[in-house]
Amino acid sequence: MGLIRKPNSRFWWINIKVGTKRIFESTKTENKKKAQEIYSLRHSELLTGQNSRILEPQKVRKIKAYTFNCLAEEYLKYANGRLKSYGRLKSFVKKLMQVFGNLKLEDFNSKRIENMQSDIIKQNLSIAYANRLTATLKSMTGKAFDWEMITEETLKKIRKVKLLKGEVKRLRYLSDDEAERLISNCEPYLKPIVITALNTGMRRGEIFNLTWNRVDLKNRIILLDKTKNGERREIPINDTLHQALCGVVRNIQTDYVFLTLKH
Repeated sequence: MGLIRKPNSRFWWINIKVGTKRIFESTKTENKKKAQEIYSLRHSELLTGQNSRILEPQKVRKIKAYTFNCLAEEYLKYANGRLKSYGRLKSFVKKLMQVFGNLKLEDFNSKRIENMQSDIIKQNLSIAYANRLTATLKSMTGKAFDWEMITEETLKKIRKVKLLKGEVKRLRYLSDDEAERLISNCEPYLKPIVITALNTGMRRGEIFNLTWNRVDLKNRIILLDKTKNGERREIPINDTLHQALCGVVRNIQTDYVFLTLKH
C-alpha cells in the first residue's frame, strides 16, 4: 500500500485499504513529492472520516477528445531520435494521417481499420504494406493509452484487428530493432536490396528483375506491371527506401537496379 506507478500511466497512484474497501486513485501528478503530500492528505481524511468522497466508487475517467492528427504529431516527436527507422516509420504515419486525419480517437473501431486494409488492397498495394500500416497504428494507439489519450475500451477495439494473411504469411515481421541489425550486418552491395525488401514487401524475383525504368524517384513510385497474379501494382517509395535507391550506382551497361551474378 502507498504510492505506486502503473506501467500504463505517467502519474503516481494512491493505493490504500480501508476495512474491506480498496482505495485506488490517481494523484494526477508526476511529481513524487507532490504525490506524497496528496497521499498524506487522503490518508488523514480516511482516518478522520472528514471526507467520504474517496470511499465512493470512482467515476470513469474522462478523456479529452483528441484527433488522430494530434496523436500522430506527438508520436513522431516521441519516435524521432528513439527509433533508428524513423524515416520509414514517418512515411507510414503520414499515410495513416491521410486516411484518418481529424477522426477522434474515441471513434476508432475495428471496422474503420479493416476498411483501411481493404482500401489498400483495392489500390493494388501489397498486403505487406497494409499490415505495416496496421502494425504502426496499433503501436501508436498503445502509446496513446500510455499517454491517457484513449480509454482501455478503445484500445481493445483496435487490438482486435488482425493482420491480413497473404504472400508472406509464412514469415513473421521483423521488429524495427531487428531490421536495423539485419541491415547493419549486410555487405554494402546487399544493403539496398535488403532495404527494398523490408520497405516494399516485393518478392525476390521482383527485386532482382527490377529495372530503372520502373523506378520513379521523383514521384516516389515503383511500378510493377508483370506481377505473379498478372496485375499492375504501384509501390510507394518512403524516405528510407528513397535514400537507399539514390545511393545505388547505375551501370550504363544494364538497366537492372541491382546487379547480381545472373545479370
